[in-house]
Amino acid sequence: MSRSSIIREYRAEDGDGVLALFRKHFGAWSAERSAQRWQWQYAGERGCTGCTSFIQVVEADGAIVGYLGAFPLPLRIGAERLEVLSPGGLVVEPKHGLAPFGLIKNLLARNKIILGIGWSQAASKLFRFNGAVSLPASEVRYVYPLRHVGATHRELRGRLPASLRWLGNRWTAALAAPLLDRRRGRSSKPLLHHTDTADLRTISRFGDEYDSLWQSASRQFEVSLDKDSAYMNWRYIDCPTSSHLCLGCYDREGQLAGVAVACRRAHSDVTRKPCGTDGEIVELIAEDLDGPVVKQLVTEVMARLGRMGVDAISALGFHAPIHRMLEEIGFERTSCGWATLFAAGNEADHPASAWLRDDICYFTCGDGDHLFLPAV
Repeated sequence: MSRSSIIREYRAEDGDGVLALFRKHFGAWSAERSAQRWQWQYAGERGCTGCTSFIQVVEADGAIVGYLGAFPLPLRIGAERLEVLSPGGLVVEPKHGLAPFGLIKNLLARNKIILGIGWSQAASKLFRFNGAVSLPASEVRYVYPLRHVGATHRELRGRLPASLRWLGNRWTAALAAPLLDRRRGRSSKPLLHHTDTADLRTISRFGDEYDSLWQSASRQFEVSLDKDSAYMNWRYIDCPTSSHLCLGCYDREGQLAGVAVACRRAHSDVTRKPCGTDGEIVELIAEDLDGPVVKQLVTEVMARLGRMGVDAISALGFHAPIHRMLEEIGFERTSCGWATLFAAGNEADHPASAWLRDDICYFTCGDGDHLFLPAV
């Protein structure tokens, strides 16, 4: 870190400087979404009471040259409920390259457990240096490829000179995609044909019936975020910059038997503008993860996302029984390096290496902030 720079907590008057930093490094689109999400992300009600957000900036010569935010999340380990901090949006100007060490040191000192998802190679080294461990399942991604129009669109815009980039539009991409699919051996699959016999309903807000389901379903795994109705409404209903598909499956007695949540994830082109979307399944909650309810929810979510024109439908993390079901449906197991779930801290009673394990955890791609903002 330069001698002329200091690390301090964020103040309200730093807002414009932070957004300018995001605009410079992640594009205007990301900065605009950051501004829209700020109150929701750092001050929104999510069922946490004793853990507040912690936002740091790096200041040099009166300008904001670095930033690291962290927001509270409710973590359950066995019968205990802990409130932890989740980092997001680490960015520092290159000439202040030592500042991230100070930012992360302060963050680890602030809370006994840090839980995040999505990190760059550089951030991975920094957090691992400070004792972070990762969840192996978060580096495995299940993908159901439908088409490759978005990837072709991004490639056209990347190859064309700036003066002709307008030719790389979604119509030319739709025409070129089948040709490139054959040339490159890119596979795609049709959507599953299914008869909609289950009682599936859109959830506009999570409430008591969902809390009852969560209390029963969460007994299947020892570790997860405490995804009660307060958390689910904050994360998926109240987010101002993302629209989520929330579905409930009801049994013959009219009781809620399962919940699925999905969203669309936008890719960016060479100019950092949105270009093509994938579908992402971010929650699958049921009392029996091996049962028919989960499969009914997944096939319906796939059908709805397919009608939205996504290129692929993906799922990451979850719990082992769900992996088997996804493979049976036809999802392909792939490697993923951009959504790693990691934990670090100095909680003697709960060392991360003891509880961040595939066999006892339920974590998903929706638990961090990387789907909607730059990752750590």
